[in-house]
Amino acid sequence: MTLDIPTLQAIVRTREARAVKVRPAHSLMPTPRQLEVAGLIAEGYTDPEISRWLHITEATAKTHTSALLRRCGARTRAQAVAVCIHEGWLD
Repeated sequence: MTLDIPTLQAIVRTREARAVKVRPAHSLMPTPRQLEVAGLIAEGYTDPEISRWLHITEATAKTHTSALLRRCGARTRAQAVAVCIHEGWLD
């Protein structure tokens, strides 16, 4: 499932509306690998598919996904992708 831009924008607006306390942007910046995972999530890949695509174990893919969610302050994969796009970390 690929997320379209209007859906991502709605997610970002919802997140901003909640006024979630966010750490400074420099401490939130995901690693290059986490951003790679975010890009695959945006294209609709699941953790097992990400693991096959990146030639890593499924556990490692889940670890990258979890770390991405923590760094973005997100509860869901879609929110994490929306934050990455909003912050300009992902095209």
